[in-house]
Order: sequence, then structure tokens, then C-alpha cells
Amino acid sequence: MTQFVDMRDEAGLHCKVRIAFINRQPFFRHAFSSPDPIVRTLPRTAESMDKEIEFLAGLERRPAVRALVAALAERVRLNFWGIDIGIGTGDSFLFFEATAAMSITQAYSTQEEHDRLFPVLLERIHQALSAAVGSPASWDCWAKPSGHGKQGLDREKAQH
Repeated sequence: MTQFVDMRDEAGLHCKVRIAFINRQPFFRHAFSSPDPIVRTLPRTAESMDKEIEFLAGLERRPAVRALVAALAERVRLNFWGIDIGIGTGDSFLFFEATAAMSITQAYSTQEEHDRLFPVLLERIHQALSAAVGSPASWDCWAKPSGHGKQGLDREKAQH
């Protein structure tokens, strides 16, 4: 169990944002809002998808968000992981969940969602993930010591 924190945005809604990190680069995956503190995806309309795209673009430009994702990328030294955060008023954020098994590449529920959101949000994630998986020399597991008594391969050895 954990404590409940009633975090709401300027509109009084509970807002959850998923951010994927691939080789320390952040990708904003989705944003859902709800008057209910249990924020789940709801059927999307053309209007709600446009608002989601606009909201995420604005969020990416906010200095406090840029500082947050830069600090997270530096501290969590994984090649692939994701985080869900709550967005509050001003520059307040609430940590919900972080995992190396975050679902970030799933398809959308409807063709309209795919047509409207994939080119803007998901395609960049697919491209970055494909490039990262195809470049073993960029994997940190090859480049850094394991810290458990064995030395990892250095970057030059990993390339041969």
C-alpha cells in the first residue's frame, strides 16, 4: 500500500502522462485526464486526440518538465524504460510508476486513433527503439562494468 496523493491539474482533473526513455532520450507517449483519481484510457474522439497532441507538445517545451526528464534520464541509466507521472498545478509532478517493462509500443484501439496519433507520437518511439536494438554498441550493458565482480566488455570489444 501507498498513500493517496490528490494531485490535480489547473482544470481540476487528474492527469497521467507516460514517458518512454530510449537511450536516455525521452518520448512522450500519451496523456490521459479524468475527474476520477484512477486515470484510465477512455474512448478518444478527434477533438480529444488533438488536445492530447497539443498538451504533450506543450508539456515537452516546459522548462520544469525538460529538467525533470533530463534528471530522470541521468539517474536511471537504462537503455529502455518508461515512467508514468501525474501532472499537478504549476510545476508539480507525482511519480506513479517506472519500469523497464513499460508498454510503449502497443497499437491503438481504433483505426482513427492509429491514423491520427501514430505519426505524431508512436512512430518516433518505434524508430528510436528499432535503431537502439539494432546498435548493440550503444547498449550500456556492454559498455560499463557490471558492479558484481565481473567487468563488462568495453565499447571497442562490443563492436567486434
